[in-house]
Amino acid sequence: KKNPRRRTQRARASISIRLVRLLCAFAIAIALSVAVIFAVSEEPVTAIYNLFLGPLQSKRHFFEVFASSVPLIFTGLALGLVFKSGNFSMIADACLYTGAVVTAALAIKTSLPFAVHPIVIMIAAAAVGGLIGSIPALLKVYFHTNELVTSLMFNYVFFYLGIYNVTKFLADREAGTFASKKYQATASLGKLISGTNFHVGYLIAIAAVILLYILVYKTKFGYEVRISGSNPEFAKYSGIRTSRVIIMTQVIAGAVAGLGGAVEQMGMYQRFNWQDSPSYAWDGVIIAILSGGVSFNRFLWPYFLSAAAITLLSLVLNLVVIPIANSNRLDFEMQYLKRLKNLKYDRHIYRQIEPGTFVYIRDYQGPTNTAGYFVLETYENGAIV
Repeated sequence: KKNPRRRTQRARASISIRLVRLLCAFAIAIALSVAVIFAVSEEPVTAIYNLFLGPLQSKRHFFEVFASSVPLIFTGLALGLVFKSGNFSMIADACLYTGAVVTAALAIKTSLPFAVHPIVIMIAAAAVGGLIGSIPALLKVYFHTNELVTSLMFNYVFFYLGIYNVTKFLADREAGTFASKKYQATASLGKLISGTNFHVGYLIAIAAVILLYILVYKTKFGYEVRISGSNPEFAKYSGIRTSRVIIMTQVIAGAVAGLGGAVEQMGMYQRFNWQDSPSYAWDGVIIAILSGGVSFNRFLWPYFLSAAAITLLSLVLNLVVIPIANSNRLDFEMQYLKRLKNLKYDRHIYRQIEPGTFVYIRDYQGPTNTAGYFVLETYENGAIV
């Protein structure tokens, strides 16, 4: 007969080990981030301050982190479920992206009441995601292929298929960049807090976490998933149909990822503009591994990952991109604009605007800001082109 006290001690030890593992991973990540910041930043103290306390500086920044973590929660859930079954499929990336494309199509082409439209879109995106998620599983079960290889290949297939469909059928030709037409007003998720991007999708993500937790730890199917992942041979001999578990697990994971794509599009965007794959699945891998399965810790890790991503992007923009661009802008203004600001009248103005390119103005009238006889000359190898 098993000793209940010993079983409780084992459970506490397991929890302690997981907690120590999470804290060690978190400490190593912080140490590496600080080391990189000190190596590349001219103001490392300010950068570190922004990294850890930047999201707390304003209400908008704080809730922006939560809004940015929504797709990470969905991909982390999807991949955590796949890992629980003992598989390593990355098809969640394709499911999320295709779910977003389906969302764009239904948000543009269909007209439904406000309360119905988002629900229909989420169901359709989840169904398409589940269908795509089943492909690597079916290939593994019936043709014994490696699900990691096939899923990575299909990620590219569905990404370019999505780009083609958006460009062919949904693109806004007058947008001036890659973007679909605007979504209908009914195809959106409301904001939970005004002045921020914190939307209803976060509540949907919470519901998804709770439902998957119940599925994995409180149902017969969840028990089969955990046994198949931890000991496949024992699962087979105990009568569990492991092939069914593999397929159904990846169908559910694909549906979760597809739902995440729909929620992200309706919560954060008014048109589809993902010209590049967002690759949330790779961040989802980190979340799934650190969380150790489907657990409520998944709320915490997306927050920190989103905060780090937003802060690093802000650092690059503020310390590299914006200073260089601003310096070039000021040089241009001083050379070509402010020099002529107080000029009332001049003749025969000749200026070089870039290497090999010159502009000539014969007459300039300052009061009316008009010029006459404008010539643009380009030279190559000393000869005018």
